[in-house]
Amino acid sequence: MATQNKTTRTQLHKKHRILQQAAKVLKKEFIGLDNVIEEIIGSVSPWYFFPQLQENPVVVNLWGLTGVGKTSLINRLSELIHFEDKTYYFNFGEKFNYNIHDQIEDINKSVNASPVIMVFDEFQNARSLSGDGTEKEFPSGQMIWQLLDSGKFPTLNLPYYASMLNQLLIQLRFVVAQGVKVQNGVVVSGRDIYIKYFSHNRFYERPSDPKSWDQTQKIWFIPTEVHHILLDEAPEFFFPTYNVTEKLNQLNAKESIEFLECIHKHIIRPKTVDCSKAIIFNIGNLDEVYEMSSNFNPDISADEFHEQSLRINVPQIKNELRKRFRNEQIARLGNNHIIYPAFSSSSFRQIITMELNKIAAQMFKTQNIKLSFDKSIHELIYNEGVYPTQGTRPVFTTIHYTIKNNLAKILTEIHLHNIPASRVNFSFDGSHVYLSFFRNKKLLHILYDNQEFNLTKLRRNKSDDMQAIIAVHEAGHAVISAILLHTIPEQVFSTTASQDQSGFLYTKVKWDYISRKEILSRLALFLGGLIAEKLVFGEENITTGADDDIRRATFFVNAMLKEHGMGKRMIAINANTVSTRHFLNDFDHQIEQQAREWIDEATQLAEQTLKKQQTLLLRIAGYLSNHSSIKKEKLRDLIKSHAVDFPISQIIEDGSNLFYRRRLMEQIRSDAKPQSISNASCNLQLNHNHNKSNP
Repeated sequence: MATQNKTTRTQLHKKHRILQQAAKVLKKEFIGLDNVIEEIIGSVSPWYFFPQLQENPVVVNLWGLTGVGKTSLINRLSELIHFEDKTYYFNFGEKFNYNIHDQIEDINKSVNASPVIMVFDEFQNARSLSGDGTEKEFPSGQMIWQLLDSGKFPTLNLPYYASMLNQLLIQLRFVVAQGVKVQNGVVVSGRDIYIKYFSHNRFYERPSDPKSWDQTQKIWFIPTEVHHILLDEAPEFFFPTYNVTEKLNQLNAKESIEFLECIHKHIIRPKTVDCSKAIIFNIGNLDEVYEMSSNFNPDISADEFHEQSLRINVPQIKNELRKRFRNEQIARLGNNHIIYPAFSSSSFRQIITMELNKIAAQMFKTQNIKLSFDKSIHELIYNEGVYPTQGTRPVFTTIHYTIKNNLAKILTEIHLHNIPASRVNFSFDGSHVYLSFFRNKKLLHILYDNQEFNLTKLRRNKSDDMQAIIAVHEAGHAVISAILLHTIPEQVFSTTASQDQSGFLYTKVKWDYISRKEILSRLALFLGGLIAEKLVFGEENITTGADDDIRRATFFVNAMLKEHGMGKRMIAINANTVSTRHFLNDFDHQIEQQAREWIDEATQLAEQTLKKQQTLLLRIAGYLSNHSSIKKEKLRDLIKSHAVDFPISQIIEDGSNLFYRRRLMEQIRSDAKPQSISNASCNLQLNHNHNKSNP
């Protein structure tokens, strides 16, 4: 017992070292995923240390945007813990890859009831519910859920083999009845009878004409063409030699038929596939949870998407899974849901640096030439390659055509022109990539790459009428956001690489709710761009392009009135579906009338605000007409210098304790009944910062 305990401790220490080293390597190779890696290592540890104690598979669910390293991280982990030969990959995203049943049976034959890693990639496509909630047929679906639950499921071999052997048995019995005799597995009497009935048989790859058969050749009673099937489907019948011929050449006709009958019964008998010692990684993308996933704008801050992704939690994941899977299926997925964040700008930059260092190391190793990269190259790759919702794939593609495609040019230039360079430096001047060849510190040669960079071109300052229009429009939104909602936009763009937008404003309202008193201010924010154009250019010169603003304003006001009870009637209204029992219907159009009145009032509010803040509007618009964007810090300076009757201290930086909790605590302390509060009081307290400690 002492020896056994010592061996166990030794094995545990070894596995612990392997797992800890794996975590270090993964954190080095997969930037920005330290917390995810810790969660994965924590999930793997019990399975890795004590698989023999496991009665059911360990199920780990990984959810994230595309290109964030879900599948590659698990594959790398399997290598680091020496399970690469026991890792089995299933892709539910491939349209015709539904032979999962066969794959798992193959696994079962070689590693039945032993520890393995199973990866179910693109798992969101294994859905059992369609978009409208109806049941969806999925091949091998029931088997998958049994596997996730207990790791075991009964299985039958493919009917093809069973029916084939059954047909062979019928024919063998028949020829024996006709006088065929067998000795040591070979037909020794009645050859002509055997040949006659097997000349057209699929078991023999021989001519159909019996006369053309080689009369001197042995004829095996059980055709050699099926020997491999017998071995594949019933290897235990041939243990330990695994030589089918050696086994069969000991039998006469009766014994051969009885032996084949045993194998046939063995094949058709239900078996149990046992993957109970497995760890199963379900990997998928849930676009419904990652709402930002449909936004391909490369100018949106990666840090903002990163922050949004950090707010996603397990209840949200499960709620969205309900749209794809039945409740009992979601239960079988368990509670181990690991949520990948979107990459931050810092993570993207580290990934770029790491990849450039890899290229430089490989170049020096193979060609003895050092590569160096100016900061301008790092910025070029970031600006061209980072689409925040698409992960690392666009980044690697950009590195490939910006850097790797130039490696052959470097070597060609060195050899054709006999340049004794020891180092080549990459730099970018805003238009072209330059390759500077050095020997020590001496510049020997310069080569430039004339490829165009599309996003850089699209982002260039144009200083034309279109940029002026967009500058005024977005400045209008920015002023309304600052003055009425007390929120400075994070960034405003007058030129952008997005194909869907000419310019845009990104702002984060600092509180997580909407109160009735701020509805008009939010409506004014939607309408501020068009009103700004009217004030600066004249009503006859306003342009198209505000259709999205107007649509969003209309949707917003209707949602406030018809869904959230913010109007005079606290009811939900569905004006289109008269037959529904769950909604009142607006026959008198009072709700629509109130919506029109609110939009008119918001239009007046926006116009009054922008007229009063005309200097601030023009300053922001002027800056945006000469620059492609303006950031929060610059906006703050302009507001501080040019806003009328608006102290910068009114800007809200933290919306977690503006009014409601403080008001509740005041009521409790005074033991007073809740009283109505005037709009003026609410406005004053909600839109000012308070330095009081949280009660």
